[in-house]
Amino acid sequence: MEKGGRLKSFGSFGLLAAEVAVYSLLVAGYLLLVIRFLSPFLQHAFQDRRSLYSALAVLLMLGQGFLLELLTTLLVRLFARARRLEGRPTLGLP
Repeated sequence: MEKGGRLKSFGSFGLLAAEVAVYSLLVAGYLLLVIRFLSPFLQHAFQDRRSLYSALAVLLMLGQGFLLELLTTLLVRLFARARRLEGRPTLGLP
């Protein structure tokens, strides 16, 4: 962030907006990857083995939630660290 420029105060709203934007990009990327690489396998499982398909769907949802939570937590900590290095309050972030 620039010290004297218009980007000086990022604020908690800016941090939230950045987190939502990054999270949206990660979800979209994940969706495209799953559609691209797992679609044929998932369609086959859906048509022939519904129990396998349901287990895979639940595992994919849990994996997505875990990975995205991990990535956003890391990004928020990086933002908080950058704020601390600049001497600004971290708004209760770790």
